[in-house]
Amino acid sequence: MSWFFGPVRASRKSDAAPLLSGTACVISIVAGIMSLSGCGDRTRKTSQSITIAVEDGRGLPVPNSKVRIKESWESWQTWPPKVSDSDKAFYHERWESDPWYEGSTNAQGKAILELVVDALDWTKGSEPPASRDIFSNRECIVRLETQDAEDELLVVMKPGSLGKGKRYTVRIEAIRKPVYLQGE
Repeated sequence: MSWFFGPVRASRKSDAAPLLSGTACVISIVAGIMSLSGCGDRTRKTSQSITIAVEDGRGLPVPNSKVRIKESWESWQTWPPKVSDSDKAFYHERWESDPWYEGSTNAQGKAILELVVDALDWTKGSEPPASRDIFSNRECIVRLETQDAEDELLVVMKPGSLGKGKRYTVRIEAIRKPVYLQGE
């Protein structure tokens, strides 16, 4: 029982390496078991795809255009009404640093954008929680670049929603539910 109540002393002078006390040893063993069993900060990758159709003013598909999307600032700012201006400035900087998700339209004017997100996730199920759906029902900025022109518009991310810019129209065709990436 001496191992539990106090430090174990080296029996020879040649055993110069310090030994853990009983309490520290138990803590180390528990921490090791927790790390091996998956306790700790657990991250999981999710993937979500969005299909967007791009048409010109005559309703014709726009092939080979670059499509970029990002949640709009108005949609992104979801905080209580009593947030200070300095906090709002901080959040605006954070929003500006959020990534744009990109894709290109095919010959039919459709782009499939895959959004891959790494996040802390303690869930045990095989499907991500609803909070991993980062685009459904949110207003997004869509930027389009073609050889001839650029356009920017707003659209609510729901299948069937339309967003009209100066030259182009965007239709949200599908938003796939997030899924966990296997082996990640």
